[in-house]
Amino acid sequence: MRNNIHVIAFVGTCIPIFKRKRCGMENLEHRLKKTRLRWFGHVKRRDENIILRRVMELEVEGRRPVGWPKKTWSKVVEEDTS
Repeated sequence: MRNNIHVIAFVGTCIPIFKRKRCGMENLEHRLKKTRLRWFGHVKRRDENIILRRVMELEVEGRRPVGWPKKTWSKVVEEDTS
């Protein structure tokens, strides 16, 4: 029986999957996607003149310095919606 239990490490503690489901805890990856999409919808519904929406749709010219992440927030949201 012990071999069938999968364990998830979360902030220094281990929570077996069956306990997480029984307690109604959500999968962390699913929770993050849901939160990002909720924020994305909130910003997209705002007026086009609001600075937050203009900044979100802004395309930055030029190249990233070496070592900077290549994935942008908008690309992560695109992956979440697909």
